[in-house]
Order: sequence, then structure tokens, then C-alpha cells
Amino acid sequence: MIGEMPDYMQSKYYRSWSEGTYGGRITADAPDSLKAEFEAHMNDAPTFVYCMKHDFPDIKEPYYTWDGRVIEKSGKK
Repeated sequence: MIGEMPDYMQSKYYRSWSEGTYGGRITADAPDSLKAEFEAHMNDAPTFVYCMKHDFPDIKEPYYTWDGRVIEKSGKK
């Protein structure tokens, strides 16, 4: 079954992966709630996390941020 589209994907603040980031991003002027929803959704997706681990082997525990960066999870602010 296919789930509902997350709120952030339907917002004017979402930019898809095709616009120069690894997996999309949220614009800086977005509400913090959408930024948090985006990060939670991306970092809870097993296939996406697997791909990050493969594509960024130097990062022990990759974490995808709302602005499209892949960082070490322990370095998350």
C-alpha cells in the first residue's frame, strides 16, 4: 500500500532532489515543523539511509538535513 504524501512535499518550501541536492531539501524560510518532518521522514526511510551509507562511506552514521546536506549524525545540532 502506498501511504499519503508527507506535508512537506506538498508545501511551497520543498525542492526536489533534481534541483542539486542528494535527496531534496526544504528552503530556509520554511517553518521549523516542516524542516523537522522532512528530516524525520528522510532519516527513517531504510532505503534512503542504505543509499547514504553506500554513497558516503566516510560518514559512519549519515544524517540528512533539511537543507540537503549529509552529515555525521553525532554532529547534528
